[in-house]
Amino acid sequence: MNEFLTWEYLLTFGGCVAGTAIVTELLKRVSFLKRFSSQFISYVVALVILVVAQLATGTLTWQMVALDVFNAAVVSFSSNGVYDAVDTITK
Repeated sequence: MNEFLTWEYLLTFGGCVAGTAIVTELLKRVSFLKRFSSQFISYVVALVILVVAQLATGTLTWQMVALDVFNAAVVSFSSNGVYDAVDTITK
């Protein structure tokens, strides 16, 4: 593997969950975003990752954007679950 992340990898379920978890953790520490819940931030991050990755790979259509709204919820729930699991183990 010559690259850490690719646009194609971010379009997979696991890649999008990993990307969402990482970016959400970074954004939770931004002062003006602290008023939003981490679940909301992770949903927005997942939606942005999905749309931008599809745009970058040339697979973006209106039908896919409509699906991304729902797929982002699944990715966000999974990302939040991964964080909760790791947080529980490390306590």
